[in-house]
Amino acid sequence: MDQKKALHVLAYEHIKNMVLEGKMEYGEIYSETKIAKEIGISRTPVRDAIQYLSQEKYIDILPNKGFCLHKMGIQDFVDTNQIRTAIEGYCGREIAQKAHLEETKETFDLLESFFETAKGSVGTGVSDSVF
Repeated sequence: MDQKKALHVLAYEHIKNMVLEGKMEYGEIYSETKIAKEIGISRTPVRDAIQYLSQEKYIDILPNKGFCLHKMGIQDFVDTNQIRTAIEGYCGREIAQKAHLEETKETFDLLESFFETAKGSVGTGVSDSVF
């Protein structure tokens, strides 16, 4: 059982890294058999990993074909915006409530020094208009 879990995690991480590193292309259909051979494991843990990655909207399962990269639709953008709004609003409130604390002031000072360092960096691709 532990071996199966480890293989499932290995497959999950392998496919997720391929997605995040841009090694997969939109419109291309990927095979769980091929992925299993790349990793050197059976198809079952790959199939389990594909199910989880589909639930997390990294990929879309194409029945009897394989899987492909998830293409974001309008609802994905709406959901993402709603989640970000909720998180950012909560964080803003927490920061405002703790702004008087010395630890918070130190954090703001540290962030400001990071911005100044980035602003002064040459060749980093950081635009002055961002700051």
